[in-house]
Amino acid sequence: MANTTNEKTNLYQVLIDSIGGTNQKVCVITSIFPPYPENVPTFRGGVSEELAELVEKLNKKQIPCIVISLSLFGLSPNHPQVKRVGKYVPYTVSKLRQLFFPFYEFFNPTIFLRMISILKKEKPSVALIGQTYQFSVALHLACMLMGIKRIIFFDWLCPLYPKEKACSITERVKECGNCMSKSDNAFLNIIIGIFSSFIFLVKRELWNSSYKIAVQSEYQIQLFKDWGIDATKFVMAPPTSTIKEDDTYTAKLLKIKGEGKAICYIGRLTEEKGFDVLLEAFKLCTSQNRRNIKLFVAGSGHLKKEIENVEYIGWVTKDKLGSVYKIADLIVVPTVVPEIHPAVVDNALEYGKKIVAFNVGALEAMIGTRGVLIDEISEEKLAKSICENI
Repeated sequence: MANTTNEKTNLYQVLIDSIGGTNQKVCVITSIFPPYPENVPTFRGGVSEELAELVEKLNKKQIPCIVISLSLFGLSPNHPQVKRVGKYVPYTVSKLRQLFFPFYEFFNPTIFLRMISILKKEKPSVALIGQTYQFSVALHLACMLMGIKRIIFFDWLCPLYPKEKACSITERVKECGNCMSKSDNAFLNIIIGIFSSFIFLVKRELWNSSYKIAVQSEYQIQLFKDWGIDATKFVMAPPTSTIKEDDTYTAKLLKIKGEGKAICYIGRLTEEKGFDVLLEAFKLCTSQNRRNIKLFVAGSGHLKKEIENVEYIGWVTKDKLGSVYKIADLIVVPTVVPEIHPAVVDNALEYGKKIVAFNVGALEAMIGTRGVLIDEISEEKLAKSICENI
């Protein structure tokens, strides 16, 4: 198969090309998918939203589609189109799951058997594999056994804290256990590192046997090449979701903003997104006689803390998310792990907003001189950049 990464497309077109028409069934496999349980942090983000939009588009085009997903905390409501095959508890909220992550990511026989049953009944022609933490490699094996084409979209090879650059097997053995278990037990960390490295080798072979791999940036392409992924499988499909403004919602946000300045954060309230670092940086800013600024937080997660001048506006749907960007004086992207192609940056640049971000992943290539990139991840550096640019 020729390398098609020079030509940009989108996930919908990748799927249509793979089935050669619109009368064959598509299967989307991802850890988190609506409907979500009420009163529970959803941990959803750009990937889950893009897949939800994709399924909605497939439905509108009357292309048969099913979704295989996990149940968030075992509480996700049933839906006729969504088949739940197990329980998903984010690693960031469960130290036990962090410790035993290699076992959750290796092979789950229950998920494997449930997937075989669903795939045998539904008979999809292609499976789009999205964010699949805790599915284990069972989903790949089930699809292969049933002869279903696999398109890899976001089946990341690092389960929690991805590295900036591809690491060697030796580095994985030494570091994966320390990263995930947070344990002082050196022997335990080595065992986890060895098992993690084995999973990586297995998953790499599974990726290389897939039909296509959808990538979103040149940074991701280089990272995957360095991991030993077959570049002839790549097809460039950056995020395509659009956002809109709502006049009533804009007016509401402007009323909350008042006469001061607005810093806006859009994303999950989790450690890997750097939200805890942002909160501490914001407190430093406001302690320096900068009481005329507010931090608007659009998202959900377990790190929510009530702090003066921090306005939690919850998860904002795409039909009014543009209003958040419109009222912003500064967009902050404090993620501490490498991002492949965050939609928040595209949206901020489209609205002509200045961005402050840590220099990780693809952010340097995306932002360039249109924002401020911080090389050192620290609360003090972030606070300084925010105060200087608001």
